[in-house]
Amino acid sequence: MNVSDAFHRYAEKVCEQIRWKKAHPAVAQEIEDHLTDQKNAYLAAGDSESIAEEKALLQMGDPVSVGAALDQTHKPAPQWGIIGLVLLLFVLGGIIQVLLLKTIPVGNDALATRSAQVLFVFLPLSLATFVGMYFLDFSFFGKHPYVLPLGLLMVDLAAQLFGVSYCGKRWFTLGSFALSPLALSLLFPLAFCGLFYRLRSQGRRGYLISGVLAVVFCLFLSIRFSSLPVTLWAAATFRHS
Repeated sequence: MNVSDAFHRYAEKVCEQIRWKKAHPAVAQEIEDHLTDQKNAYLAAGDSESIAEEKALLQMGDPVSVGAALDQTHKPAPQWGIIGLVLLLFVLGGIIQVLLLKTIPVGNDALATRSAQVLFVFLPLSLATFVGMYFLDFSFFGKHPYVLPLGLLMVDLAAQLFGVSYCGKRWFTLGSFALSPLALSLLFPLAFCGLFYRLRSQGRRGYLISGVLAVVFCLFLSIRFSSLPVTLWAAATFRHS
């Protein structure tokens, strides 16, 4: 069966959206066969080869959207070995925390309270977060790339305007809940990946915009979450001393 280069490129673009690599050969073959059948149908209706090929591709739709839809039905089986290992580490952490609780001297209520929080609050929350992130469909950030960065910037802005100052940083607060901007900085690489994923199909223009966004993200994180201004001030002071 003769398959055109355009059909090959279309199938490759579809497969780029599917995270399960083992499914790529079967999906690519199915896509190419379907496109070829459609092309033959248009040829039989009297269209030229180029027109028939173009119509077949148009009828198939956007390859990124098609690939994203197929990604939902071609998911790899969960790696239960890794999940089990992580659960084992969580259990060991809980056991160690219980043993540490028994060594706390009587009267040290602050340390006992902190250890109890780690055991009964932070460990379960960490486990829930791990499970949620493992099964999260990260293609959402590719389809809606501006949701996460705008959300992070809004939370940071709220922290700067209404947060509580602690150790020279503004914390985002909501009632008794407080969130450090340093924790938010860990999500910015994910936000950038979503933007890069969306822009990658725009060729050099997309790569240029991605590079500019990377520089903006780095400068923002350096100024907001690190001691870059202090470092520059110290370097300038040392140079002129």
